[in-house]
Amino acid sequence: MNGLFKYFLLLIFICAVVMGCVSDSGLMTHDDLKMVTLRDGVYEGKHMKGPFLGARSIVTIEEGRLEKIEVPTCVIFFTKFKCKKRAKEIPEEMIQKQSIKVDALSCATYSSLSLMQSVQSAVNKAIVDEQTP
Repeated sequence: MNGLFKYFLLLIFICAVVMGCVSDSGLMTHDDLKMVTLRDGVYEGKHMKGPFLGARSIVTIEEGRLEKIEVPTCVIFFTKFKCKKRAKEIPEEMIQKQSIKVDALSCATYSSLSLMQSVQSAVNKAIVDEQTP
């Protein structure tokens, strides 16, 4: 029983760490994206929070709009895997709404947020700095 209790506490600790690592703050909405100029091209974004959670995305910008979003890998609890069918719903919604901040998948909230953060990372590389001559 003592070993089971330690395992339970470890599981609670890991969940607390993961939940504290990912949020939707800083994600650009449709209105935010309309206010910036995006340089056309293909950009890679990453969001990693230790070995527990992360995603990599490849974002294509055409005519200043989100045109294509690929998510080749996700990491959840040390395990790398190809994002499956449900994970493709988020990029499709981002493109349709032209917004990085979209609804997370139920039962996959934190991995959804990590995926959104990786897309935000890629889009940040495409933003044209209006201050630069």
